[in-house]
Amino acid sequence: MESKIKSVSDFKVMHSNAGYYIGRSCEEEYSEGEVYSNIPYDRASGYYFTQEAAEIDLKHFEKCMRAEFLAHVLGSVSNEH
Repeated sequence: MESKIKSVSDFKVMHSNAGYYIGRSCEEEYSEGEVYSNIPYDRASGYYFTQEAAEIDLKHFEKCMRAEFLAHVLGSVSNEH
């Protein structure tokens, strides 16, 4: 049974038996035409005991990701000249 990833979510708080974490989910389509949503795709943090703690860190995580992206883009633009 072959599958392909149709889309990947933004980072969000997710939950597993190990606890809450920051990660992304995906939508996967199988060769038979079946589509499954909200499948864990990756994990970008350790585990948290509570959803609230993970949500607080998600806000900081998103700010860091934006800052890193902007630094990369602005660094690329300045290196081109």
